[in-house]
Amino acid sequence: MDINHQQLDEILADFSALGQAAYLDDPIFGFGYAATERDELGLPQFSPELPQVPVALVERHQALLTHPDNDTPQQEVWTEHALTQGMRRIGHGVHRLPNLDGWLIAEWPRDGGGLQLQQPDGTLFVYALCKLDPAWTAAAQHYHEVLVLHGPRLGLRVPRSQADADHQRANELATARQEGLVTGGLMQWGTVRTP
Repeated sequence: MDINHQQLDEILADFSALGQAAYLDDPIFGFGYAATERDELGLPQFSPELPQVPVALVERHQALLTHPDNDTPQQEVWTEHALTQGMRRIGHGVHRLPNLDGWLIAEWPRDGGGLQLQQPDGTLFVYALCKLDPAWTAAAQHYHEVLVLHGPRLGLRVPRSQADADHQRANELATARQEGLVTGGLMQWGTVRTP
């Protein structure tokens, strides 16, 4: 599908997205085990029980894929923009979840509520409409940070009414992580700053 410049401007001006509040121990993420402490030699001690760290999934309404004329692989515009602003790819394997200095996640007070991500320069990156359980908000306040997963295919469009919805969502998220389309990291929870 070809789009003209006016349509592209309308898409880029749309800062809204789908969102979901979850916890790190949700099996859909496939994070496995967490190194929560170190032993006397400094080696990580892994626990099969993940802490109740709050996670925010933010999936843009539209993916914008580039189609370069050369052998360069396709790139997704919002993913690449997130990387230029300091987010990190959240792929598979053992890794430390990155802290995203200067980024902020907070409640979105309009349109029925949700979450908003603020870039280090204080400008709005995206807002995601979703319901926030008071226990999730309390966990965000307790930890002072939220793990944010941002990308075009996080499984949020899979209808929960489908019999295998959790399996489909997990597969979609795993594939997006393998393809390098999931960005994010640990963002400070708080009140938005005025630029």
